[in-house]
Amino acid sequence: MRICAATAFGKALSLVNMEDNGDNLLKIVEAIQAYFNSPHVTTKLIGAFIVDAYASSFGEQLQDEENEQKQKQKQNCKLLPATIAEHFSKPLTRVLEDPSSLQSFKELVPTLKAVRTSCLQLFDCFVSVGRLSPSKIPQIPVVVQGEAEAGAGAFSLDIADKIRTENFEKLKKGLSASSRLSAYPST
Repeated sequence: MRICAATAFGKALSLVNMEDNGDNLLKIVEAIQAYFNSPHVTTKLIGAFIVDAYASSFGEQLQDEENEQKQKQKQNCKLLPATIAEHFSKPLTRVLEDPSSLQSFKELVPTLKAVRTSCLQLFDCFVSVGRLSPSKIPQIPVVVQGEAEAGAGAFSLDIADKIRTENFEKLKKGLSASSRLSAYPST
């Protein structure tokens, strides 16, 4: 949905006449340029889709105008405004020269928070339904990997995998026989 909206926005921008609305267009371009400075990859990607749609649509308009001009024998040619190209070229070149600046962990933060919450719910089931002592439940980090205050011990997929395999089996063995039997549906 966001990609379609970004593409439509880029195409709409290409229809804005630089001569009549140049100042407004430059303000919009500067706002889009801020997308490339975002720490989130999705925001940068949406900005790239806007620029791509803008340039592609502008190029299509140029070809259409050139075909009309050839038919009318006119020599005027409209190019992508240099000021707009300058605004977009610097941040895009920076990303292309240093792809490590794309921080992919920022995009994983919401997913890791959801996984951490699921692990806490699993532990809660062992305590509330399985009547396991809370002291047997392992502690997991509060901060997830990718957050600004995350350190080496932050919650990660490795910790989640350890909970899913090792910790789950240990906790399951710690349940009473009646709790284990009630956990499995009878066939």
